[in-house]
Amino acid sequence: ESFALRNAWLTKGVLACEENPSIFREPDALVRLGVGKNMVDSIRYWCLATRVIENHSERRYDYQPTRIGRSLFLANGAWDRFLEDRGTVWLLHWQLATNPKLATTIYYAFNELNGLEFTRAGLEDQIAKQAVAANARASSNTIRRDVSVFIRSYAGRQERAVASVEDTMDCPLTELRLLHITALLGIFAFMRGPKDSLPSELVLYALC
Repeated sequence: ESFALRNAWLTKGVLACEENPSIFREPDALVRLGVGKNMVDSIRYWCLATRVIENHSERRYDYQPTRIGRSLFLANGAWDRFLEDRGTVWLLHWQLATNPKLATTIYYAFNELNGLEFTRAGLEDQIAKQAVAANARASSNTIRRDVSVFIRSYAGRQERAVASVEDTMDCPLTELRLLHITALLGIFAFMRGPKDSLPSELVLYALC
């Protein structure tokens, strides 16, 4: 639905699924989640893409919290229910960047895209080629929206000229400072180098 991840969405999604596995197909889901109609689908998507919920039955739209989702948001002494620890955001980024099925653009950008810089059109073209190679159906409009969401999710307010502040101001992934727009308009660059906020324990977790 073209919405970047927002801070409270994962918490809302996991808590709601714990209470009612079929929450995302309930007619009053928007009231119970406290968001607009289109945002209900976005919450479901981001919860699945970050792997904090999963389908757990033959019923397509029934979900339950995963082990990570339960640990972060539900268990007694939940690790970080409100995403206050930067390490949690790094964990969510790793969940996305290793999920080619549900976070294809994010996976491709951080794992397979060559070079430190790219343009929006160039990334769209590369994703389109990946879709053709995989014999997948993906319209140019779908790819364009997905690349836009990727950029807004990681570059955040630096994209103010093409995205509303409301849509980007609280995307937690911007805190990682992994992507920024360069002085040359329309060119984006990955921010390589030491990441002081990345916990050593999380690196070990990812390796394991």
